Parts: sequence; structure tokens; C-alpha cells
Amino acid sequence: MDLLLSTFQNQNPGWQRERLLALKLALEGKDSEIVAKDLGRSPTTIKSWIDKFRQGGVDGLLSKGKGIGPKSQLTPEMQSAMIE
Repeated sequence: MDLLLSTFQNQNPGWQRERLLALKLALEGKDSEIVAKDLGRSPTTIKSWIDKFRQGGVDGLLSKGKGIGPKSQLTPEMQSAMIE
């Protein structure tokens, strides 16, 4: 719990901090449906995050796989132009 709290406190706002907060609330005994409502997420998402933590610890919780959306249609030239 100390590692979790330390990681949470040092995290910038964003998706990682949100996941850590959800886990913190769940570990404090809040039901996943209440955590979901508090964070504006679905209970399925909260349960998924808890499962990621159980399987891989904090590193597992804070890892993000590839999305399931369509592949980008930008060409390498277009990407370079956007970066410039």
C-alpha cells in the first residue's frame, strides 16, 4: 500500500493517476460500482484495472496496450509535417 500511495502522490494528473486512485479506493474497501460512479467510469473498467493490478502489480496497472481502433492513415510524410 505504501508503494501505491507513493506512486499516486508522484503521478501527474492523467490516466495513470486515475487508475491509481481507483485502485486506492478499491483497496480501502469501496465497492467497484461506487468507485466507477465516483470516477465517471463503468464498473467493468474499474474491475479490469483491478485485475491488471492483481496480475502485474502497479506496473501492470499502469501499462497500456495497443488500442483496438483502426490503424492510422497518416503517411510518414504527413506525420513529419505535423511534427514540424
